[in-house]
Amino acid sequence: LGGIGATTTVQQIVEQELGRIATIAPPLAGVGVHLVGPALRQHGTDEQRRLLLPGILDGTANWCLLFHEPSDGDDTLEVDAEAARAATGWTIDGIKLSTDADLADRGLMLARTDPDSVGRDGLTCFLLSLDQPTISAQRLASGGSVVVCRGATAGAADVLGEPGTGWQVAQTVFAHQQTSLAGRI
Repeated sequence: LGGIGATTTVQQIVEQELGRIATIAPPLAGVGVHLVGPALRQHGTDEQRRLLLPGILDGTANWCLLFHEPSDGDDTLEVDAEAARAATGWTIDGIKLSTDADLADRGLMLARTDPDSVGRDGLTCFLLSLDQPTISAQRLASGGSVVVCRGATAGAADVLGEPGTGWQVAQTVFAHQQTSLAGRI
């Protein structure tokens, strides 16, 4: 899929050595390579991988994670952002906190697609284009970003995994977040 096909351990060694000699090829930093790419590899369709991985690998696509909300504290399961089925896909409303979302082209967003569900049930991950008039991303004084979606749209092909399996996708992201060297080099 364009990567080096290495285990996490070998990938960390390669990144450490590139950092040691101050030769870092983009895009070794950021959530695209370290978090979104692995989630796409595991849960994406062939078409999603074909369309999205090249931009992640060559650094031309900037991604952010849209998992946390102002009300959730440290609990990612408190998801208030909602996505409702629409004629051509989904309509999304909610507020998310992120880092560098104001610089991102796309976001991996966790939203509730079953309004009657609670906790980890009824969640879906979306590969959301942030270039929509119904989405605003602003830098906060704290250094993070806030993203507000009011009637944002996502097509049926923008669902990562199946509707309702967002928690499984999120677990993949969390696992890679634990081993990622993003920001350490």
